[in-house]
Amino acid sequence: MKYITDTDFLPEYRDLHFDSYQLLYGIAINQQEEMIYDTIITLCRKYREPVLRKSKVDYWKTLVDKVISRLDYIDDKADVMVYLPYKQKLCTPERLIQRYSYARLVLENVRGLEMNQLIRRGNKSADDIRWFYPIKKLEDMMYEAVPMLAELHHKTEKEVKKIVANELIRRGIEATDANPSEENENLYIKVFLNGKYLKELVPASESKEDNEPIYDKHTKLETVGFLYYALQYYFGKVQELKKGEMEKMLKHAVIRIANGLETPLVKLDTTNISNNTAYKYVNKKQFNCNSTNFDTLDNIAHALLNHGIKVPTELSDKMKK
Repeated sequence: MKYITDTDFLPEYRDLHFDSYQLLYGIAINQQEEMIYDTIITLCRKYREPVLRKSKVDYWKTLVDKVISRLDYIDDKADVMVYLPYKQKLCTPERLIQRYSYARLVLENVRGLEMNQLIRRGNKSADDIRWFYPIKKLEDMMYEAVPMLAELHHKTEKEVKKIVANELIRRGIEATDANPSEENENLYIKVFLNGKYLKELVPASESKEDNEPIYDKHTKLETVGFLYYALQYYFGKVQELKKGEMEKMLKHAVIRIANGLETPLVKLDTTNISNNTAYKYVNKKQFNCNSTNFDTLDNIAHALLNHGIKVPTELSDKMKK
């Protein structure tokens, strides 16, 4: 028997907005259809504007589709179990596929509903479902599980807390000036998954053939179109800049273009920009800080080189030698 865990089929936690996290991780943790339904209704009720709500639902459906695709890619599902150590959740890939498929059907059915039609089971209030929604932050759940995991695996809480901390660093959730060693990175899998880990779980739709990514034609057209007009706008703005304003405009452009490429149908919340993932990365250059994985820096550099763009010194100096 081999195991997979949340990082194998769910998007990176640090890249998810609150609502997407509640939906995707909530399904994996709660797994009951009633809870999934109430979670979706509650998330929809957060967005009163019909167009914004429909856009959110469409975006959530794309995320759910990706999760299903990853789980469905497993060849020998009879020999694989999904295991979330911090919640002691153990189930088959088929069970999770059923749950995410159910969630997608609910999303399709609620897409066109008015606010007064978005009703939880039994007309429950938000307080009535507090015991399962919202789920806690991932880091909080993992640290809260330390005593339980220590008892299960016959280790001290101090040892388990260190394993959890290293895993959070590996996932990019907790910052540090030093990367954990490869041995410490693997402790989470070695201890909690007994080392029986199914690696390289990547759906065919996300693989590469002849080094060319597989795109839906319309998606690529929209992406290229958005990029063209966004850059046209910013190139025009650059000509109007006064000396010393370039860095501010650069950050402005990266944040908006990054969000436009990742979530094109979701309006950027500029009133809460400090919580935006791209803002956090750009504001402190986290993609180029000491805690950044060297592979990430190499990938960024090679992406630039592959497209004829000079690698800046500040990046090349930090690259893996």
